[in-house]
Amino acid sequence: MEIVLPNPPSCFSCGEGNTIVVGFVDGIVQYGSFGSSSNSFQTQWKFQTKGSVRGVAISHDQSEVFAVTSNRGISCFDVETGKRKRCLRRGHDEKPTSICLRDPNLTNRSHHFSTGDESGEIRTWDFRADDPRICAWKEQQADVNALKNDNRHNLLSASADGTLAAYDVRKRRLRVKSEVMPSELVSLCVTDKYVYVGGRDGYLEVFVHGDYGNILQRIQTGFDMVNV
Repeated sequence: MEIVLPNPPSCFSCGEGNTIVVGFVDGIVQYGSFGSSSNSFQTQWKFQTKGSVRGVAISHDQSEVFAVTSNRGISCFDVETGKRKRCLRRGHDEKPTSICLRDPNLTNRSHHFSTGDESGEIRTWDFRADDPRICAWKEQQADVNALKNDNRHNLLSASADGTLAAYDVRKRRLRVKSEVMPSELVSLCVTDKYVYVGGRDGYLEVFVHGDYGNILQRIQTGFDMVNV
């Protein structure tokens, strides 16, 4: 299915059913749904932020939308009303680049989320707390282009410095970091057996799930860049 939007989107996140939240370069966060038999998009609400939207996520219970913006802000919106519930004007020292919710199976932590920025720093958050920042890691040296969870309670980070890092979110520490790949890493896809990391040079880097210190295989795709 193809959804036609009025402006080019910069990011999106799908919720349950046919709900979706889309972020735009002009700073708009737009929440709505798409028709099952058409390419139309029905807007429920939209909110104008003051920076380009870099990443969005819908909470596991479908009650909130989180967004990171180029002005270093992190916002939380109510799904039903579209009102902004909370905003950190300076969530990062550098511009944020990505956002990822915690594993929904982590007891009492499924509402936590992580954000990465252009310096390689990752911060974790609990927006239900008065002091929302939980911890931070600075183990990579360039943009955090993608964040994903694996099924072993690790947060994976693909960086422009050419490394894949795995963080133990329960113990709040770096578990392992890969060797440096030949190019910038731009995307992540996690399966039960393997983790696929897309490179800017058109190669797909393959790791065994849980073993991120050494690469298993490099696959040449024939594309200029791999977004998985």
